[in-house]
Amino acid sequence: MSCADLRSLSALNRPSARVTDAISLFSRSVAAGNRINHGPARNSKFDRKKRRDTKDLKFHQHRRYSPPVQLLARKRAVYRQPSLQFPVSEGNPMEHARALPDRFVERYNGWKSSAFAESRARYEHLADKGQQPPAMVISCCDSRVQVASIFDAGPGEFFMHRNIASLVPPCTADGNMHGTSAAVEYAVTALKVEHLFVVGHSGCGGVAGCHAMCSGQAPELEDKSSFVGRWVEILRAGYERVAARKDEADPIRALEHEAVVISLENLMTYPFVKDAVGAGALSLHGLWVNIRSGDLLQYMPESGAFEPV
Repeated sequence: MSCADLRSLSALNRPSARVTDAISLFSRSVAAGNRINHGPARNSKFDRKKRRDTKDLKFHQHRRYSPPVQLLARKRAVYRQPSLQFPVSEGNPMEHARALPDRFVERYNGWKSSAFAESRARYEHLADKGQQPPAMVISCCDSRVQVASIFDAGPGEFFMHRNIASLVPPCTADGNMHGTSAAVEYAVTALKVEHLFVVGHSGCGGVAGCHAMCSGQAPELEDKSSFVGRWVEILRAGYERVAARKDEADPIRALEHEAVVISLENLMTYPFVKDAVGAGALSLHGLWVNIRSGDLLQYMPESGAFEPV
């Protein structure tokens, strides 16, 4: 065998530089006591279970019923990620935030797999094209009042704003922060809604609080530190109207109606609302719903009374 052949054979038996570096790195890692983590095998029991859960969940997302509770629990166990950790310092508001309770997580999962799945195309259209609601609704924060349900409205149909007693303050351009006024401005000038509903309801706690405050039965609401008291002060003119009617059989119910009327009157103090109404581009509607019976009344300006729809 020639010298050239011997050199070629030696080169084949000699490891390349890349292999040598890998062996050297492995040796140093083992010597340092480090463990080499290659991750779970692609065909491991964990990996097969994860793929099976993903397949099952995709199937249930296209059904008209919620997936079994056991499947939802298994999904959370497999895919639960560690919560983000934020540095907690004195006065940091993040330290008071908590994870969503399980009962609400289960409700969300049920909605996502049923109601959302049925209307997925609608949500995708709204996400891509933006919202163009035909109406704005100003209603009370009361949890018993669900205006979208009353009108069987779906996503994208109502621009919603809720506050105590469904009140609209008069236009006050003082440079301060005004939530209800901002919502009205956005709905009328940006979204160009065609209808604006003010919806009152029976058993309104905000209206009852205004009546108690104005009649001297709730002095704590008169204090300047009371946010509720300062807010329902908007309705004091309505209380005086009801008090002037000596024969009023149910003053609280009458004040609930007055809350709607006062808000309609205050809406017309906003220049952009007045202009839109004058141009025929916007119509205002005053409504009152009886929570117990489900009856809906509407304010009729001709008679100045609330009549059944």
